[in-house]
Amino acid sequence: MKSSTKVLIKITPAIRLIGPAFLFLLLTTLVPFLYALRLSFYWWDLSSLSAPVFVGWENYAKIIFSRAFMESFRITMLFVVGVLFSQLLLGFGVALLLNRDVKGVQVFQSILIVPMVITPVVVGLCWKIMFEPTYGIINYLLRQVGIPPRGWITTEAEAFLSILLVDLWLWTPFTALVILAGLRSLSKDVLESSSIDGCSSLQQLWYIVIPLLKPIILIVTLLRVIDCIKNFDYIFTLTKGGPGRSTELLSIFIWRLAFRRFWMGYASAGAILILVLVIILSRLFIRQLKTI
Repeated sequence: MKSSTKVLIKITPAIRLIGPAFLFLLLTTLVPFLYALRLSFYWWDLSSLSAPVFVGWENYAKIIFSRAFMESFRITMLFVVGVLFSQLLLGFGVALLLNRDVKGVQVFQSILIVPMVITPVVVGLCWKIMFEPTYGIINYLLRQVGIPPRGWITTEAEAFLSILLVDLWLWTPFTALVILAGLRSLSKDVLESSSIDGCSSLQQLWYIVIPLLKPIILIVTLLRVIDCIKNFDYIFTLTKGGPGRSTELLSIFIWRLAFRRFWMGYASAGAILILVLVIILSRLFIRQLKTI
């Protein structure tokens, strides 16, 4: 009896401390999710001022076989693949350069954090100004070295490349810093032993460093995949999904359904499908982590 009373006395302060934050998260995440899940089974057109009509799985069937949805899904997957390939490669290279006992390396590490602390909408506005075809600084610099100016976000052919470049600038530091932390956690004895055995730097990297960093690389990849699929803010600020539909990721597609056409139930079904996609990909990565 006394031991249970002591346990309650210890638990109660923790509940008082965590309880309000837990309730706040519950209200701001679970309640909207349940409401969106329920709404996804209704047809509700806000522009008609009519009451929601229960349609069951019809919204899901329509959106899955929708050509517009599949096109946005294709663009999103291309964006995810392009971001992962470029950021992992560049981030790994930056991490290797910073993993050296050189004076001033801490300064560069601090500079890397700067893009991540800037509000994404501000990032979008700044890059939109720099991408401006006539007066933007990027085309100005290209002219100075004799390269013809580009249309960037004003042309379908280059808008997708533009958002890839912005994401590369914005989130490569995150990848680099996480991999750098992994590099510094590696045992120096293993690397020194391999050097004594005659391993070159490339052999150490391929056969020792990368296999040991595989869990960290998988975690970074998972986080970036989730973030890329739900990416919205700076891309919307830059292109609003255009020109045409060349940069219309799934998140922007759902926004158009909800706040341009006012098909709230249909848009909710699309949002739930994105959540299911993220859960499936997360499970695949977590299963792979368990096998390491």
